[in-house]
Amino acid sequence: TVSLKRQPQNYVCHCWLSGGQVVIGTDTGDLLVLDNFEVKAVVAPSCIENQGAICSMIEFSQGVVIGNERGIVSFYHFLGHGKDM
Repeated sequence: TVSLKRQPQNYVCHCWLSGGQVVIGTDTGDLLVLDNFEVKAVVAPSCIENQGAICSMIEFSQGVVIGNERGIVSFYHFLGHGKDM
C-alpha cells in the first residue's frame, strides 16, 4: 500500500480495468492505481516523457496505453499476476 498523504493534484483522466481497479491520470503526468478505494501504486512519468498531463488512457490485454498533452503515447505493462505496473 502506498501512503495516501499526497500533495493536492488535479485528476484529469481515468480508466476502469477489467479486474475492478481504476487507473487515474493527473495534470502532472502521474498515474495512480487504485484497488478497492486504496492506492496500490503511483507511477511518476519518466523525464523522457516531459511530464505532460494525461489526456487519454485505455486498457489493453497486457496493461494500459496512455496519451499525454504533448502527443506522446506510452505503454504500461502489468507485472505478475496482479495489476501492478
